Amino acid sequence: MTRRRADVRAEAHLAPLVSRGEVPSLAWAVVRDEDTAVGGFGGAGPATIFQVGSVTKVFTALLLADMAEGARFTYPIRPRATFRARRSRAW
Repeated sequence: MTRRRADVRAEAHLAPLVSRGEVPSLAWAVVRDEDTAVGGFGGAGPATIFQVGSVTKVFTALLLADMAEGARFTYPIRPRATFRARRSRAW
């Protein structure tokens, strides 16, 4: 994806999120092989520092799911048994 094409697609798909007020600002990056395109809207850009918040939980869950699917990770306990035990104690 060329730099210009990435800019056009970001403008079409991401800028409306800021203009409609769905997010206050955003920064984006597209990396393909050795080519990188970056930008931002709403006052944000490639150098903007955002608070991480709970976003890392999503990445961790996705990584573990991918590793489990590829048999590179085995969950050490049975999740259903753990969930049932916690639910029965809490309720």
